[in-house]
Amino acid sequence: MVHIKICGMCSIQDIQCVNEVKVDYAGFVFASGKHQISINEAKNLIPHLNHSKSVGVFVNEQVDEIAHIANTIHLDVIQLHGEESQKDIQYLKENTPCEVWKAIRLHTLKDYQLFHELHPDCFLVDSFDRSSYGGTGKRIKKELLASLDLSDKILAGGINTQNVHEILSYHPYMIDVSSGVETNGSKDIQKIRKLISEVKK
Repeated sequence: MVHIKICGMCSIQDIQCVNEVKVDYAGFVFASGKHQISINEAKNLIPHLNHSKSVGVFVNEQVDEIAHIANTIHLDVIQLHGEESQKDIQYLKENTPCEVWKAIRLHTLKDYQLFHELHPDCFLVDSFDRSSYGGTGKRIKKELLASLDLSDKILAGGINTQNVHEILSYHPYMIDVSSGVETNGSKDIQKIRKLISEVKK
């Protein structure tokens, strides 16, 4: 079955939702945005995860600070969502026990070249937005998705219960969902259950 990451954990209620359905990964956003949480908040939430591995999402943060946070709150995965380099990726691999994922915001096929320049543990393919590094709810153009081999990549960008069936037709290794399973800014257990049901089909 396709792996699932639910991102934007902000409360104990969100944690309870992912615990109930046993998703593979739960994301904690340390970058600016509506899902941003503090280190102390994450430190208090992560121990309540029963099944999911913890993913810390960072955008253009100093790598020594990322390593400090990851080691302090015992993250399982570091997700880099900015303009980070291979040197940054290597530093984090050497200074934390975490997997390192790198997001590529796909605007044109030329962006695909970045896949060959960087060597993280896994790539996350997200939609492109000039004003934001992620979490926009925008979909990636279908013609771009159709041209990529996503079998070993994480797919993000506007995924919800209504379009997940189509998203799965691109055969991603993992899907990353955030606002698509929310109601009024909080994770909605009914939407998460429906998403899981669609994936299991």
